[in-house]
Amino acid sequence: IPSGWIAGEASRFGNALAAAGFAGPVLISSDAATEKAQVEVLIRQGIKVLILTAQDSAAAAAAA
Repeated sequence: IPSGWIAGEASRFGNALAAAGFAGPVLISSDAATEKAQVEVLIRQGIKVLILTAQDSAAAAAAA
């Protein structure tokens, strides 16, 4: 788990989405390259919404 995440946070976030009637993966990465690759896969899969808490906000902005 990346240092900015509290243990169990991904599960709680997924549960909150489900409770609100939404479904989807909660992916966690520990570096910007993995994060970018995960986002690219999700976009190719046709996701409608992306909630991103970037590991490296400068890298995420440069990739946008």
